[in-house]
Amino acid sequence: MEEAEDDGGDDMGGDDMGGDLQDMANQEQSDDEDIADFAEPEGDAQHQEDMEDKAIIHSNITREEWLIECERVAHKLKLGKVANDGKEWRSHLDQTRKFADNVQAHLPDVRSKLERLSDDVSKALERISKKEQLLSRSFEGMTGDY
Repeated sequence: MEEAEDDGGDDMGGDDMGGDLQDMANQEQSDDEDIADFAEPEGDAQHQEDMEDKAIIHSNITREEWLIECERVAHKLKLGKVANDGKEWRSHLDQTRKFADNVQAHLPDVRSKLERLSDDVSKALERISKKEQLLSRSFEGMTGDY
């Protein structure tokens, strides 16, 4: 019987210790679950937010509306600095030559148009001055009264 009591006593003592350890383990496990319950939604929300940030953005704007908007703000956009290299003067020289060729090509046509415009303006000024002289002679007496 002593053996039974010893076995029972050991079992009882062992169960009490095992029970305390088991209770602590269960408590830690439930604490971990509680923390996981709080952490998961926040983690899911953070993960969801990250996915939204990385998602492809689709626009409701048509291509034509986009082009119109680009034309509207194009003058406000700044270009990055162009690197100053040794060949910059060559590009300016080439550009100047292109402009000179363009002026030479259009000069005869533009010159004739400008000469016609100058003649028309001269004729209009002559007519205005003649009308002014006629009016001055016609109303010479009245201007003296005023």
